[in-house]
Order: sequence, then structure tokens, then C-alpha cells
Amino acid sequence: MSINKLSSRILSALLIGIVNYPILVQASQTIIPKNQLIAEVPFPNNGAPKGRRRGGTSRNRCPDLKMPITALVPGEKDNDSSNLGFVVAEYPQFWVYIPSLPQGLQNGEFVLQDEQGNDLWRKLIPLPGKPGAIALQLPQNLKYALQLKKKYHWYFKVYCGEPRNQPEYIYVDAWVERIALTPDLQRQLSRSKSQEYNVYIANQLWYDALAYLARLRQINPRDSTLALYWTKLLNGLDLEELANTPIVQIYEN
Repeated sequence: MSINKLSSRILSALLIGIVNYPILVQASQTIIPKNQLIAEVPFPNNGAPKGRRRGGTSRNRCPDLKMPITALVPGEKDNDSSNLGFVVAEYPQFWVYIPSLPQGLQNGEFVLQDEQGNDLWRKLIPLPGKPGAIALQLPQNLKYALQLKKKYHWYFKVYCGEPRNQPEYIYVDAWVERIALTPDLQRQLSRSKSQEYNVYIANQLWYDALAYLARLRQINPRDSTLALYWTKLLNGLDLEELANTPIVQIYEN
């Protein structure tokens, strides 16, 4: 099966349940040429609220890590803060880099909250045994669907021991807002064929871009062009040290 056909099927899956709505996507009207590595387009600071892109600790009894746990989101390189990111998917994926961990750090937890700090979804997961990028897929249940024009706060925690007995953890956090899939954005996607992630990035839809490109890489793990795009995508976020990060696992429900 050609990559174009695979990409079309993946795009259809990604767009299931996404509601068209005549609100803005602050989008470029120009389609980026297919031969341009779109990761060079910057992801600007979209203002408050902010989070922590690289891991901090809840207390001081967690071990130091050679490489930090890192949220794969737009952010500030100098101060490790994460910026608000946009998405059109109702049930997006949330991506985190997990480094080599010392013995005892075996459990992670994803937490999604509304803007008022109310928990919407929590998931405790066993961490993979090797370093790399992981994703948490939001369950496709209406009670978890992201609502248009609302901001959501998410955390990923790595517990320094058994979560029930030792609640210290290392964490990252970030913010996301769902915006409408406009007719203009739909036209851009339909014209871009196998490189829809170019359109997502041109419109600063980071969560959609990363999920789409990651899915293509899972289907075509030996495709050197997709590997190069993945590298450029992370370089575009000033995450050069993670540019060759493998995709380890996507936790789906």
C-alpha cells in the first residue's frame, strides 16, 4: 500500500468526531511546498498560561536524572517553560520523552484538568523499560472530549517509588486549547495529500502534527524521510537533544 493511501486513511481516522465550526484557526493562507521541511516554522509564545516543559520534582527525595523527563510541546528553551499549544482533535495524544530511569522509577501517571483545576481524566501506567517518546491517547468517550475554545492543563508524573506509599514524583506540565477545524484548514489538508503534518505545523497545531507524523512513522518505521521530518520537527521546538528519539509506546484505551 502506498504512503499516500496510508496517509489518507490516517487523516480520516484523526478527523473522526472533529466538528466543523465557523470560528478561526489563525492560519496561514499559503500551503507550504512539499519539499520544505516545515519544522523550521517557529512555534511562538502564545501567552499565559504556562507550564514546565522539563521535569521538576514535587519534593527533594527523587533522584537526579542524566536526561530530564520532557514534555514534547512548544516552549521556552532558556527557562524550560511550556507554552499553550493548539489542537483540532477532540481526543488528542499527549507526548512525553522518558529517559533512562534508575531502578524504582516504574510508574507514571497522566492527569488532565480543566482550567479550574478539576480532574477530568487520570491514568496510571507502567513505564517502558527503555528511553524514548511515549504518548497518552485521550479515551474516545464524550465525557473526555475537549471542548472548543477551552484551555486544559495536563501533567505527566513519574513516581519515585510506589505511588500509594511514596507520593514524591518528577513531573512536567503543559496547556492545550482545542480550536475549530475551519473550511479553510480543511481545504489546505485536502490539497496537501501525504504531507498533512506540514499544514498542521503551518497553522501551529503542534499536537495534531506530532500525532500524525508519529502514526506515519509507526506504519513506516524504516522510512528515512519520515525519520528526517521527525528530527526536524523536534529541532523546530529547540529540543535538539531529543531529535533522534525513538517512539517507544502509545498508550491507547
